[in-house]
Amino acid sequence: MNLRDFNCLHNSLKQHLQLPCVWPVTAEPTDSLLTCMHRLASERVHQLWIIGDDSKPVGIVTLTDIMIQLRHYIPEYLIEDFPLVPT
Repeated sequence: MNLRDFNCLHNSLKQHLQLPCVWPVTAEPTDSLLTCMHRLASERVHQLWIIGDDSKPVGIVTLTDIMIQLRHYIPEYLIEDFPLVPT
């Protein structure tokens, strides 16, 4: 993932609240993380419903879930400056 992909995920709360809600936005269990990130950004939603082969939901992936996982790849000095969880 590069900085451009990461920036695509960032929307201010004000911008997000002004957008019409499209519900539900879905993904498949085999979709890549990058595919899910692009879908979240392009649909401007915070969560994706994961739909199984039988067209039933099998889970949800949120932007928060992705950010927590990406934290493992961010240099430590950035985490100290911008913690995901307030202290």
